[in-house]
Amino acid sequence: YLWSQRGWQAIQHCLGGVDEISKLLHLQVNGMIGTAFLHQGHAHRERYNGNYNSARFKKAMERVDRHMSRRKRFLSAVMFKADALDQQLSRFEKKITTLERLSIGHVLTVHPTLEGEAVHTLPIQARRRVEVRIRQEERNIIKGNRKDAGSLHNAFLVCDNLDCHLALARVDPAARRLSAPTSQLYFLLANSLRTTEIHFKPVDILNARDIRRASKSLAEAYTATTAARRDKATDLIPPHAQPGEGFELRVVERSSLVALNRISPLGILLASQPRFNARQMLAIAVSLVEGCHRFLGTPWLNHLDSSNVRGEQDPDSKAWTVMLAAAPGNRNVTQALAQFSSQASNRRRDLGQHTQLYRLGIVLAELALGSLVTYADASSDPRAPGVSVVMRDYAPGERLDAGDFAGAVEDVAGETYASFVEFCLNTLQDRRMIQQRDFMQEYEDRLLDPARAVKDLIDQAE
Repeated sequence: YLWSQRGWQAIQHCLGGVDEISKLLHLQVNGMIGTAFLHQGHAHRERYNGNYNSARFKKAMERVDRHMSRRKRFLSAVMFKADALDQQLSRFEKKITTLERLSIGHVLTVHPTLEGEAVHTLPIQARRRVEVRIRQEERNIIKGNRKDAGSLHNAFLVCDNLDCHLALARVDPAARRLSAPTSQLYFLLANSLRTTEIHFKPVDILNARDIRRASKSLAEAYTATTAARRDKATDLIPPHAQPGEGFELRVVERSSLVALNRISPLGILLASQPRFNARQMLAIAVSLVEGCHRFLGTPWLNHLDSSNVRGEQDPDSKAWTVMLAAAPGNRNVTQALAQFSSQASNRRRDLGQHTQLYRLGIVLAELALGSLVTYADASSDPRAPGVSVVMRDYAPGERLDAGDFAGAVEDVAGETYASFVEFCLNTLQDRRMIQQRDFMQEYEDRLLDPARAVKDLIDQAE
């Protein structure tokens, strides 16, 4: 016999789990396919019965692709389902790994003389990781999200007497989970009369009557939205928007940002209370990394500073809602970054993403070390170009680089967190990275994927 009776029973039990998850995966894949049929327009809407037909699916996708609003709703729904599918795939992979371990372990128990190559493992060992190819779809959503966010920032710039906070990462109070990376945006807006959380949803505004009714400024749209009935939405056409592009605004009934606005910014908390513990640091870092991914390259991240960041942990999901105020940050840091960027622009290089990632690195380092950056220095020396900083309480008076921070942070928050800080700060300190034009792919590999892995570990630990 290959296995003992006890070993065979354990393997059978594991196979039952594999079969159960396989059926769930089948249902979820069908659900993703059915999403295309539900979003092809009212005239053609139908439910998918599970009988896959490539011609019908292609036709449904063509109808979805004809309208931007349908396409965005479809992509948003697919990404929501893909998140659940990804979790099931992780469970499936763990079951396969367990099955492999059981098969080898019980073979060696019954046949202890077998070693190494003599043990023939399951054929699935050669390829046990099943991956869903949705990364490109996610990139398309993020690309559209950045374009929409940039359009709204233009509207904010020409708006007087309106304070604005952007939700980088938001825990849905109803679902108790971090919102999926969709093209929908949440802002906390405030004027002299009220403070309200508003949901911005990209829509097509094509009808001439709707265009006339739509607000043309953010302040006007905010006033109209807060004055309207709670079940009514208003429209906004931002300045310089492309024809037909606009936003639908609704007041968020169960707001998570209004309460967050009463909490002190991260910079004040770091100066006035005990340091966050390692798990809290990692959870906040994950929310910052995931949130900044959606807005990298947009003007919103030019405001990224610990004095503008507010965060609060949801008691149920343990995830952190993180909000960014559109306000000036550390003046010295801003001036140093602007000075170094202007030197680069003279050499026809755009350091927009570099400076935003550097800002993220500073916030992460401050969070881990419990100390604030007080001074930044931009070096124009061609032999050692870059931006270095001085911290108030950590090695005061010394100019610190990415390596200094990484070593200090690793002792406090671990290797993964330290790698986040080192990567971000090297964007304006490492000669090769300063020359680099785009960080979208590297952001995914060096920040986003490790952050999601950390989030899974935190969830499992809970």
